[in-house]
Amino acid sequence: LMIGLTFSFIFNNPFHRERFLLFIFNNPFHRERFLLLFHINLFIFLKKMFLLSLSSLKLCNFAEKF
Repeated sequence: LMIGLTFSFIFNNPFHRERFLLFIFNNPFHRERFLLLFHINLFIFLKKMFLLSLSSLKLCNFAEKF
């Protein structure tokens, strides 16, 4: 939660957003770590959405049987 709040603060303030992105993308180590975390989070999010849609489809099929 704290990470999310920090990111929302950083990205809502344009000055901080530019400084933050410059800091990350100028440093190769930070860039790699940031992109890795971003892709891991993206994968987890897509997996959750897929499972959610799958479960809603199962519920629809289950409801059609009755």
